[in-house]
Amino acid sequence: MKLSAYLLMVLTSLTLSFSSFASIVLNLPHQSYLIAINGEKAQGNKRIVLPNGINQIALRYEGEYKENNYYRPFQSNIIVLKFSGKDDHYNLNFPYLLNKEEADLFNRSPTLTLTDKQQEPVSFSQGLLLKAGLQIGRDYIEELAQYNQANHAASMPAKRLLTADTKNSGVNFNGRPTIKVTQATRSNEPTYYINVPETMLRYWYQRADSETRDMFKQQISK
Repeated sequence: MKLSAYLLMVLTSLTLSFSSFASIVLNLPHQSYLIAINGEKAQGNKRIVLPNGINQIALRYEGEYKENNYYRPFQSNIIVLKFSGKDDHYNLNFPYLLNKEEADLFNRSPTLTLTDKQQEPVSFSQGLLLKAGLQIGRDYIEELAQYNQANHAASMPAKRLLTADTKNSGVNFNGRPTIKVTQATRSNEPTYYINVPETMLRYWYQRADSETRDMFKQQISK
């Protein structure tokens, strides 16, 4: 199947118009393990690319501390962080945990720092995604969806959450394209980016009338 010159021109213009939505770069601490980005499953601990505006990530601390001359592995509760940014690079940092007391304190009340590329502090909200009992086999995405329905400091605004009907269409409550997170390897560092052509094509197809949809189908099938 070959795209026509017309459709390529459409996708190019859509890509350019969409570029302003994806201009936040967030560097994660090396002790972190990513769980979710804006309610979608993700993984890694390098850098992520996000759209301008409010974003939410869920992650945990994975490291170690020293106790009685031995290094003990440490894995924290899931931390939910929400912040707003635009056209900038940001750095998220975790503290170094020296002993069990510091690890326990961090697990109860995580201390994070978020700065921009000028090393200026950036405000953010945070919370914990907690579950009592057995921790194996947790559905973090479902738990995060329930978390966001409650009035927590780091809950994502309802208008940016997806419904079952719109999740596969690439459109969210406010009519903007949703983020499709894909892992890519660049210089051996995992980066999350937005699949722009597919996302924008889905977005505009959903907004088009029946006549325009038929035209798109005809152009694609040529």
